[in-house]
Amino acid sequence: MQGVQEAWVRGKAEALASQLKLNEKTLATTYRRFGLNINALLAFAVLVLLPELPLLKRFSFLAFMVLVGWALARLHAFFVPNAAIRLSSRQPSPLQRAKPEIISWVLSVGAAIVAAIAYGLLKGELSLPSWLSTFF
Repeated sequence: MQGVQEAWVRGKAEALASQLKLNEKTLATTYRRFGLNINALLAFAVLVLLPELPLLKRFSFLAFMVLVGWALARLHAFFVPNAAIRLSSRQPSPLQRAKPEIISWVLSVGAAIVAAIAYGLLKGELSLPSWLSTFF
């Protein structure tokens, strides 16, 4: 905030900060300060709750899940808008309004399928196709 009267501006900024503090979710922001969120906690739980995988495969699965999560976040940022501002008076169709949610669901389901395939490969329940096994 800026203004001619510095004391007034500082007082307004502090009042606004204290008002926002009342609505702050302290548990989420406390963990966020350390770089932790629910995804990171779930990723650490993978190491503990997957006893059927050896420890090295658990770490590789965790690394793969971090990569999938990063890719999913990048794809969401690229394809799913945070806001849709329409400057025309014409109302969007239901499909146009649902398009970001549909894209988000498709990306998330695709990431879950990729993670399930990776888990199946690591556990030995799935095998690579012959054309792909030449690369790995």
